[in-house]
Amino acid sequence: MASTVEGPMPLTKYCVYVIGADEGILGRIDLLCEDDTAAKERAEHLLGEHAIELWHSDELLERFDPMQ
Repeated sequence: MASTVEGPMPLTKYCVYVIGADEGILGRIDLLCEDDTAAKERAEHLLGEHAIELWHSDELLERFDPMQ
């Protein structure tokens, strides 16, 4: 009798870039998430005084701007 065991979902690498007022990159934070939705939720929690951009490979998924 064959049995199938499902393991944890594979994680995907995402990058969050912290964007300065001059639109230059101030820093980068790497994330490992289950999917785009989870990555967007985690990235939004990183939002501070600077804008941030969430990237997967060479695709911009979302930009989060700080509240003024």
